[in-house]
Amino acid sequence: PAATPTAMPEAKGPSAGQPEARPGAAAPAAATTAGAAGAGGGNGKVAAPGASARQGKHDGYNQRNGSYRNYYGYRRGAAAEPGAMDPRLGALATELGKDCLAGLKVLDIGCNTGEISLAVARHLGARRVIGCDIDESLVEAAISSRDALVESSASAVGGSKASSASKSVTSTGGGSCKVTFRAEDFLESPLQRPPSDEPELFEAILCFSVTKWIHFVKGDAGIRKLFKRVFKRLTPGGIFVLEPQEWNSYKKKRHLSPAIRQTVAGIEMRPEAFDDFLLSIGFERKATIAPPAEGPQGFRRSIRVFTKPAALQAEPPSGEAAALESGGGKPTKGKKRRAEDAEEEAGGAEKKKRAKVKKAPGGS
Repeated sequence: PAATPTAMPEAKGPSAGQPEARPGAAAPAAATTAGAAGAGGGNGKVAAPGASARQGKHDGYNQRNGSYRNYYGYRRGAAAEPGAMDPRLGALATELGKDCLAGLKVLDIGCNTGEISLAVARHLGARRVIGCDIDESLVEAAISSRDALVESSASAVGGSKASSASKSVTSTGGGSCKVTFRAEDFLESPLQRPPSDEPELFEAILCFSVTKWIHFVKGDAGIRKLFKRVFKRLTPGGIFVLEPQEWNSYKKKRHLSPAIRQTVAGIEMRPEAFDDFLLSIGFERKATIAPPAEGPQGFRRSIRVFTKPAALQAEPPSGEAAALESGGGKPTKGKKRRAEDAEEEAGGAEKKKRAKVKKAPGGS
């Protein structure tokens, strides 16, 4: 895409130039809710601990969760039409083949205003695309972009323009793809979905420029939980496409708030260790796509592609198998959530225990 004089790379912290932002991530763990009477118009979103509720220097930047409404304009230069092909998807298609997502059900984590989700629907032949983001205003913008595409084609499918229900977007190949956008936190979203209450699984999951913001507010435990949830939600043989931010960008943005600075100081699993962790939980490496040679320097990131082994059998959600084996019947959603989270917290508790041993007199 053509460059623009206003495009600014990620650099020098929040007060110097465009703050590097991500297209939606996980809701912060400990914070104040911008709810009924607070800032945010009662949308129930949660602010990052200690972060300012004010917007940054550039309109649309939200320091509370790293979302930025004009993210794609800064990343790709001049604003492109909704659903235009993103260079990262082009690189993915070049590496894996133009049909790499054809006919698949795809999840886009941190979808921002929906550019990636819509491009997957229009240009890569997916049969179903779901984009999720914790920023409600960005999801509303994504829905508007989707509806504009639907209205410009002859394939509108029910619902009003403001509805978040699925609508079919016409692909460049002449087919159609149902696209849905959800305002939710992937780390806390339910596995079962109505009306069938069957586990919602995907054949491909995309995670572009999201990990840093999860790391900022949830630390290493949040990253481990993200990757484990992705693994559980993929069908055997499914692919996981990851574009993590590099460690040097963490250092530039860690001063957004004292709480974030403290979390970053405690991070042990840096981005360069993500691959090893993904392999340790069962993923297989499929490809590594080199950073692009063009575009803003701060956005030249490699893309990693992993697969869930096809030989694996689908497993019940964490906590459900044990409940069924013990004769306890199907567990409640709360029990399943607690069982899943307990697995993540166990690693953190063990780490704290080791730290206390090191500090104790005579400890090794």
